[in-house]
Amino acid sequence: MTADDAELGIDTFVCAGVAVESESVCVSLEPGGIARSFSNTEAGLGQMVGLIRSLGVDLVLMQAGGGQYGRVADRLTEESLPLAVTSPRRLRDFARDEGLRTDSPGEFARAIARHAAIERPRPGNRASRAERRLSELVVRRDQLVDLHRDESGRLDQVDEQSVLDDIAASVDDVGVRIARLSELIHNEIESGSEFADRRELLLTAPGVDLDLVAALITYLPELGSVDSRVIVARGGVVPSRTGERGRQGRVRRALSLTIVHALEVNPDLKAKYDHLTAGGKPHRVALFACMRQLLVALNGMIKNGRPWRNGPSQRHEPMDRGEGMGQGRRTEPE
Repeated sequence: MTADDAELGIDTFVCAGVAVESESVCVSLEPGGIARSFSNTEAGLGQMVGLIRSLGVDLVLMQAGGGQYGRVADRLTEESLPLAVTSPRRLRDFARDEGLRTDSPGEFARAIARHAAIERPRPGNRASRAERRLSELVVRRDQLVDLHRDESGRLDQVDEQSVLDDIAASVDDVGVRIARLSELIHNEIESGSEFADRRELLLTAPGVDLDLVAALITYLPELGSVDSRVIVARGGVVPSRTGERGRQGRVRRALSLTIVHALEVNPDLKAKYDHLTAGGKPHRVALFACMRQLLVALNGMIKNGRPWRNGPSQRHEPMDRGEGMGQGRRTEPE
């Protein structure tokens, strides 16, 4: 909203949609439909910032991402503009619903601006540099873990010795790279001041380690800001769900790697597991119930700023309602 609009009492919420390409950046405004294209250079981005400032834009929206998207978003953030980001898929789906092309920067920018005007996402929802760095490390390590598993499975599928040697060398190489990334992830979590509060709270839960902390920060950034039902749904911790790709799968895998050790050192989870199996529940069902209970508990700990407390002292607020439920070896449950 411009100063003239404010003086006249006109309540116009102005949104800018930004579509980024390798050589250009397109900006579209809603309402009004004004569209401008700028070169994706320092000079061009400066001109874009000048236009957004001069028009009194209330909300700037663009798709989340690194690389060229990250550079443009960094510039908008540095200029203290009201930037929000959202998932590329959500924006593409919206553009298709509006009958606008995603391969046309002008039309895609118009779709993003319309989406901003309708949804009005909160500015400042973009991850910090430290969070993006951690996320990229975690995602890359998980990609290598998938590759390591795939390559290891191929060892039983061939007989030719030269091929076996090549696969074995690949498995060893990927294993070394996974270990190197794990060390970087642990260092990032331990040294990052932005993660200190979450790290210290989460590590008070018996069985929780730095790998789970990193996975939750990366794949469940809303931990502590939503209720139990939402966090369970977004974590995908139900036995009927299969596969480990995608956000839900990554959270589920991280929890499954944690839960076996947690059952050895966390008396509340062990009691839950024993109660379910004694009642006839299958091993897998009982494990997933414990994973859900742990995730709900961690969500409550972050939401309330309270560390984990064992035993009767926490019974005044049941664990399933969000109250809090270490580091150790990680063995994935069968």
